[in-house]
Amino acid sequence: MDVQCVPVAAARQVSREVAESGDATVLETVADECPEWVRAAGTDAMQVAGGPVRRFLWSVADADSVRADFESFVRIYNGLNEPMAPSRILDLSAEMFPSPKEGRGSSQ
Repeated sequence: MDVQCVPVAAARQVSREVAESGDATVLETVADECPEWVRAAGTDAMQVAGGPVRRFLWSVADADSVRADFESFVRIYNGLNEPMAPSRILDLSAEMFPSPKEGRGSSQ
């Protein structure tokens, strides 16, 4: 996941440059309330060398993982670090990846 933060005054120019090179989501404002997985990923992203979320992502993702897996992986990470029954963690994993082919690379 690539994140680029720029001053509001430069947002239009940067948006134009990004639009030419690929897809992007530009957030004009940040909601006061955001899901816990977003806070966990954001907090981890602010650490220069990364933190526990990034280490977890490196251990579960592979070259065949897709961007859509990111939220699911972070939500599972949060579940593993909360007081939660093991059966609930399994339920969460099944909810995030309902098909046996989801969340895993073709080489696995």
